[in-house]
Amino acid sequence: MNPTAAVTLDRDSLGLADTLTATLRVEGQAPLVVTLSKEILQSESAAVWGVKPLGAAVVSPLADGRSAWTLKLRLDPFVPGEAVPLAFAPLTVKAGTNPETSVDVPAKSVKVQTAIRDPKASDARGPTGYLDPPPGSPPPSGVPPYLAFLVGSVVILIAAVVVRLRRRPAAVTPPTPAVRLETLAGRWAANAVGGREFAEELAAIVRTHLESRFAVPATRRATGELGDAAPLDRFKGVLDWCDGVKFGGREPAAEECGDVMNRTRELLAIQAGTSSSSFS
Repeated sequence: MNPTAAVTLDRDSLGLADTLTATLRVEGQAPLVVTLSKEILQSESAAVWGVKPLGAAVVSPLADGRSAWTLKLRLDPFVPGEAVPLAFAPLTVKAGTNPETSVDVPAKSVKVQTAIRDPKASDARGPTGYLDPPPGSPPPSGVPPYLAFLVGSVVILIAAVVVRLRRRPAAVTPPTPAVRLETLAGRWAANAVGGREFAEELAAIVRTHLESRFAVPATRRATGELGDAAPLDRFKGVLDWCDGVKFGGREPAAEECGDVMNRTRELLAIQAGTSSSSFS
């Protein structure tokens, strides 16, 4: 009997900021050896999904001298849609004494929802500056002369401090990750940044957010060292994509960059509490 392949999903609908778990299963004559393609997903699906194996494959015995090969995969959506395609590349299978053969995996489609509608750079709010303290009030009438002198001295001292502070350069508040993301979006729309530089800046934005929000040294650790604890794991797909562009030597398509940017915008909005929807 020829080997067969199947895929099961832990859900058929999810939010743009959520992740999906897929289980690949191949059955065939023992001994069973399955080899993944270099690109796990077909090109159309690879542009809209991030994929990463969750551990090693497991081979278990079945009846009649057959075996089952299973592998769990983590999938991160980059684009919303009613039926986002999920098509796997064919698997290379050697079952028993039979020669290697190519086995197709049935394609799936998943509904991916988003709570953001038509985001614009103008919607981002910049940081609020500091307000100067109010000047001191004059002493009340009818107070003793020494108290009036004391209050007057304090007022003069405060005024001198205020004048001195005003002469100093105003403190510059660093832009928030959301503002940096919209700035990057504007540069990308104007073709002022290349794909690799885009990936480097996007990764820096995400890492700065994780470090300031969750007190993890994200700017000093590799993606694989950040751990999988929620909500850090939600950003893994974006960081994996950025690493693939930076270290893989490839130039991503414009649509691909736009999809990853929308996913990052969604994640930042959810954690900032500006999104009213949550997905399970």
